[in-house]
Amino acid sequence: MIPNRRFLDGMHEWHIEAFKTFDGGSVRFFSLEWHRRSRKTTFWLNLAVREACRNSKRTYLLIGPTKEQERQIVWDDPNMLDAALPDRDEMAWEKNEQKLQVRFANGSRIVIRGSDDPDSIRGVGPHGVGFDEWALIKPMTWQEIIRPIIAEDVTRWAMFMYTPKGLNHATELHDAAKGRPEWFASTLRASASGILSAAELAKAREDMPPVLYDQEMECARITDEEKVLITSRMLAGLSAYDPDIDPPEELAERRIIACDPAMGGDEAPMQYIVAGRIVDQEISHDRDSMKLAGALAIFGRKHHCEEFAIDTIGNGKGVVDRLAEMGKIVHAFNSAEAAQEPDRFANLRAEAWWNVMQLVMDRKVPALTDPVILKQLAATHWQTQTSSGRLILEPKARTKKALGCSPDRADCYVIGLWGLQFVAPDDEPAENYETASAGSWQAQW
Repeated sequence: MIPNRRFLDGMHEWHIEAFKTFDGGSVRFFSLEWHRRSRKTTFWLNLAVREACRNSKRTYLLIGPTKEQERQIVWDDPNMLDAALPDRDEMAWEKNEQKLQVRFANGSRIVIRGSDDPDSIRGVGPHGVGFDEWALIKPMTWQEIIRPIIAEDVTRWAMFMYTPKGLNHATELHDAAKGRPEWFASTLRASASGILSAAELAKAREDMPPVLYDQEMECARITDEEKVLITSRMLAGLSAYDPDIDPPEELAERRIIACDPAMGGDEAPMQYIVAGRIVDQEISHDRDSMKLAGALAIFGRKHHCEEFAIDTIGNGKGVVDRLAEMGKIVHAFNSAEAAQEPDRFANLRAEAWWNVMQLVMDRKVPALTDPVILKQLAATHWQTQTSSGRLILEPKARTKKALGCSPDRADCYVIGLWGLQFVAPDDEPAENYETASAGSWQAQW
């Protein structure tokens, strides 16, 4: 059966509407601004397979941002192209791994390419083309290569499939398509589609930054300026923090000294944090690891605190080693290390900032009073890795350029809240505290 039974059984009204519009014959161009996991690529594959089997000696071309990405998503995944192909007794076909193409017995074929290699697209001569993740594809691929080919024959068609990535060529084309007779422009939000269950959407809300959820699931056109992990609105909401409500377990009755050692002309903040509240803060500009370790030891004695969370990047390792030699309990923070949930976060830094975002959003930490920390927290942007979809923060140098200074105080606060989970509550006997030495100071997330 073409499309196959598996696809037909899983079709929603949105897929059916697009199929019927295609079969009507008057529409040649489709712009599908659909939410993540709405089966956009699956829809195109089943449509292309059907058309390839119906029509002899025609080529149907699927273009992704990169050839390798499309190979992983479409070619290698058994639930994608393989699942769309018909039984060979209905239509014989052969796959060519090297060329990334399927050739059918009637001479038609499906070809997969990436916009990162435009020369490989020239000369393919597709009768139908699909742009997979159109928002991430170079627009010249359509304008200079594909559009002239489609213009040669009124039966040729093109489909643009994407989830918004801000305001760009994809959204411009989509908006321009509305109301044009040869175009079908559809926006599909997860809250309205019914493709994903309420339970799945609720889990997605828990796992994603609010702005990312709005973009990926509700097709919101989020600008780069809006892609901050911790927003000013979230921080303002901390004014509703209720000190009578216990803070989360990883913060309650716990205290720590946090430090982000200075690099170049940056600050080296030292913060004394108790149950999520910055009780005291001192700023050093010393780059000498021995001197900074000494200053931290004095700061710790001031507050009768022997437990530290220190960033080990740069000269931070020297600070950690020296504090450990002095008998302090040190929780080393290496931002480049793997996260505890590596399928969600690109590194430990992203996971630690996410932890703070959750605490702030849930109002489980006291309000912050340092305007510099507030500004720095609300200036750190996130992005998702194209290849994996994991959350990663923008490079610190980019944040520094936007702020005019390094976000050291915000990073120190994040490191401190990360470190509190390793601290024993004050009501536990001192001998139960986790100890550290120069050879075993590195804590795991």
